[in-house]
Amino acid sequence: MSNLVLNVGGGDPSVRAVNNGKITKVVINTTSTKKLSGVITANNIPSLEEITVKDSGITQFIGTANLKKISLADNNIPDFSAILPSISYFNSLTQFVLSGNNVTLGNIPSFINNTQLKILELNSNNLTGDIPVLSNNPLLQVANFSQNNLTGNIPDLDGCPDLKVADFSENNLTGIIPSITNNNILEYFAVSTQFSNNGNSFTGALPVVSSRRLRYFAITKHQLTGEVHDFHDTPLLEKYLHTFTPSLIIGSFTTI
Repeated sequence: MSNLVLNVGGGDPSVRAVNNGKITKVVINTTSTKKLSGVITANNIPSLEEITVKDSGITQFIGTANLKKISLADNNIPDFSAILPSISYFNSLTQFVLSGNNVTLGNIPSFINNTQLKILELNSNNLTGDIPVLSNNPLLQVANFSQNNLTGNIPDLDGCPDLKVADFSENNLTGIIPSITNNNILEYFAVSTQFSNNGNSFTGALPVVSSRRLRYFAITKHQLTGEVHDFHDTPLLEKYLHTFTPSLIIGSFTTI
């Protein structure tokens, strides 16, 4: 295995190759205010499995089919069509990070062909449209769609039994908050709206979360009904954020 690390700073990029042989991992770090721009082309490295480009100002990425991890946080990628050839092309993908890119164009593509996907972080953009179906991603551990302008419903999550983090907060989502009863390891679940007057607006029954490992549960500012879920079976719970219309709720909330 070989790693290629580019440190982009005040002068020319410095390149460090570790070991001999095929390059499987590339990391591009920005170390000053001098940024990269334009296109990162990696489709000429068929052995490449991981690439990380953070805070570098790139606008397009062209990858190779063997990529398992693509992390492109805090760049200037405008839409998903700038990830080439396409998301479905990377059918070995286990990690896809596109947070903090100010993505404004186009809907989130389907990840139906990315059955090995474990980490999906699309937070802190300006994404619109619906959240795609996630039931074809049974290995998914992290699903972060927070701080966007997404609409529609939260998809069913019972098809993701390995899910540990599910964050849909700070969007414009509606409908019913799905219960998560086929998961014993969920740690973080958030659908809240705390920092805007609009945002998510859910109705229907309070969701049931069966995980005993739950640590954070935030469902503020919604018109929910029904009985309060008993959290005595979640001994690790550290924070439970809730604000509802009191007349619609039956029971009292556990104090954390």
